[in-house]
Amino acid sequence: MSVAGKSLAANPGSNYGCLVWNERLYTHYLTDAYAPNNAYWGPFHYYDELGPSYQVDYGSSGCGKVNPSNFAQFLATGQTCFVSVAGGYRQGVLGTYNKAALCELPIDDYVLPFLLLSGGLGYWLLTKKTPLTV
Repeated sequence: MSVAGKSLAANPGSNYGCLVWNERLYTHYLTDAYAPNNAYWGPFHYYDELGPSYQVDYGSSGCGKVNPSNFAQFLATGQTCFVSVAGGYRQGVLGTYNKAALCELPIDDYVLPFLLLSGGLGYWLLTKKTPLTV
């Protein structure tokens, strides 16, 4: 069985994660094994909570949050995966995620204050009575 050309017998890659719906996207690959308590279903990718994980947020996404409805952030492969959490297992869906899209920088929020500060500093330097020496 393969996922986008990758065998299920190995780590699918650094841009893969297991999304537990309405909870988190887990990104730390653990191992491949059969489903919990079912030696005939699998093998599946297992993840754990040791690595970076991102909170699921279907509204506005920001740093540390992922919106599964936004395909630029997460694209499900349709394969089942499991996450080892607090001594138990949670079933999720395997998918690729875009690390860059998971942390949006709010630069646009600071353009106006930056322009005002730059303009004020420029005005002050131009109207200063003493010459500027470097």
